[in-house]
Amino acid sequence: MEKAIKKIIERYPEVKPHLTGYAAWLVMEDEMRQWEAKAILRAEAGDPIVCDYESDYIPDGVADMVKMMLGYADCANCVKTVFTDALAFVKKGDDKARYEKIPYRGTQPYQYNAGDDDIVTKKDIDRAVRAWDKLMPDYAGILDAENEGDNG
Repeated sequence: MEKAIKKIIERYPEVKPHLTGYAAWLVMEDEMRQWEAKAILRAEAGDPIVCDYESDYIPDGVADMVKMMLGYADCANCVKTVFTDALAFVKKGDDKARYEKIPYRGTQPYQYNAGDDDIVTKKDIDRAVRAWDKLMPDYAGILDAENEGDNG
């Protein structure tokens, strides 16, 4: 079945945007392998390994995760490990929506606008710091640092 789907996609590339579920996952896996080959060539040439890869099927979150992991790769074997781990992570999901790429139709990057309900008070911060100190005793006090901006 897998070979048949790939053969159909090769023969009729216009079908790609209409694929969902397992078929979409196969296309995404294929694009991940092409990206992996590109990154391996860069590693072997001594070029920076982190590189973008234009894709209609690799979800933005997965692409971001791969780029972050590639930042730690320093050889072709490390690149292979990055893509093997990323594909294993994606394969774990059983939700078809996980494999779909969310289109961004805006012209500017997303910016979070805090409303009145989202204001963080000094009391909220103090409570969070106390919780941190309690949960992470080895790191207690690490969040107590102040900077000049805090003092007005």
